[in-house]
Parts: sequence; C-alpha cells; structure tokens
Amino acid sequence: MLLWVFGVVLVIGAGLVVGAVAALVAIGTGLPVERAVELLFLDPKSSPLVTSATWISISFLASEAVLALLIWRFLRRHRIFLHEVCPLGVPSLRDAVGALLCCFGLAPLSGLLAELTRRHLPRDVNNAETMVVALTRGVTPTELMGVVLATAVVPAVIEELFFRGLLTRGFLGRGNLLALTLPSAMFGLFHLEPTQAAGAFVLGFGFGLVRLYTDSVLTSILCHLVYNAYVLLDVYSGGQIGSTELHLGRVGLGLSVSAIGFGLMVLAPSERSRRM
Repeated sequence: MLLWVFGVVLVIGAGLVVGAVAALVAIGTGLPVERAVELLFLDPKSSPLVTSATWISISFLASEAVLALLIWRFLRRHRIFLHEVCPLGVPSLRDAVGALLCCFGLAPLSGLLAELTRRHLPRDVNNAETMVVALTRGVTPTELMGVVLATAVVPAVIEELFFRGLLTRGFLGRGNLLALTLPSAMFGLFHLEPTQAAGAFVLGFGFGLVRLYTDSVLTSILCHLVYNAYVLLDVYSGGQIGSTELHLGRVGLGLSVSAIGFGLMVLAPSERSRRM
C-alpha cells in the first residue's frame, strides 16, 4: 500500500513538473504569465496537457519514468531481481489468445461503468476522451508511431511490472481474490480522473486475471499494450470513443467472450506450477 502511495505522489509530482515546463514554454512564446497558468492548470478542457499530442506524450513518459524509478529503487533496496517479483514466462499461443479474449471481452463492461460514473458526477468530466482524440486526430503516421510508443507500449510495460508484478506479489500470500481485486482497485485509482478510474478498474481486473492464470506478467503486458494500441488506432481511423449509451447487450456478449478466453487459459493442457 505504501509503495502505491509513493507511486501516486511521484506521478502527480511529475505531472506538475511537466505542467510547469509547458507554462514556461508558453510564456517564452509571448503568452502572459497569468494566461499561461490559467490555460495549463485552471482550464482542463483547453490545456495543452490534454489537447496537444506532444505534451500528452511527454506527460505519459514523465509519469512512467518516475514509476520505473520507484520499481528500480524498490528492487535495489530489497536486493532482489525483477523476475523474483514479476514472473516473466513466455505464454503459450493458447494462453495469449485466451488472455486477449478475456481482457477485450471486459471492454464493454469497462465502458458501461465509466459512463455510469460520469452520469453521477456533478460536472462533465471527459479529459480521458479529449486526450485520446488529441493523440490521434491530425497526426501523421510517423507521429502516431511515437504516440503509440509513449502512451501504449511504455505504460503497458511499466504499469504491469508495478501493478501485476510488485503490488500483486505483495498480496499473493493472502489469497488470489485479494491479489486480484486490490491491485485492480489501485490501478483504477492511479488514473485519478473518475470515469477513467472506473473503467480502468475493470480492465485492471482482466489484466490481473490473466497474470494469475498464466503465471506471467508478460501476458498482462501483452493485453495492456494491445488494448491501449487498439483504442488509439481505432480512434485514429475514425472510430468513436466515449459513447453515452448503455449497451447492455454488448456487455453480455463481451462477458461471454471473456468466459471463452478464461476457459482457454484454465483448460490449457500444459502443466503450470500451481497458481499462487
């Protein structure tokens, strides 16, 4: 728990530093100090930190960098190797397919929970949607590759090592249910913005499930990476994001797909060491 608190504080600090740098850059271009501060910190819908692909990517990289530093410091302090807290076995093809089906099948439920959360908030919160659109609309294919690297690949690797690696390992001795739900809740809260946090909890549950049932953080990294990249590429190609409708039929179909994926992992013929 303490490690998670440190992670949240460091990420918030990194965001403030990036914001300060962005403000200095804006002031350097001739924008008045008051307007620069207001635009970056007091106007969440117009701030370059949520509307500029460059600044969003920099913010992501800064956040992941401090999280990676925290992981490194933890391993160094306790004199352990990464593989001792993060099992890195390569999943079989069957496990990989099952894991992807399991996680993608939870996407409609994630969207439903995010929308229900939005409806119960006193104001419209849509920074996550604004950022995804800003990251993908009007960028060149080369720029899109950089965006995918900064906001899909790097976060998938670092966050899975942290949440499905270090944090999950800390709860394993207390039962699989606790090791699945608590890191998922922490993963959701880590995203800070309420609607994104609600949806991230469901996806985090899926990532945790595939990590436990394939006994490999590489599997959850794969699912996290593919899901993030899919969302970016889908919006880039004209797909919609942030539907305000409640698609219960899609949720039911998605859960059925998840069940099939879970079955592929559980019924895999290969023998694994007993799931923690």
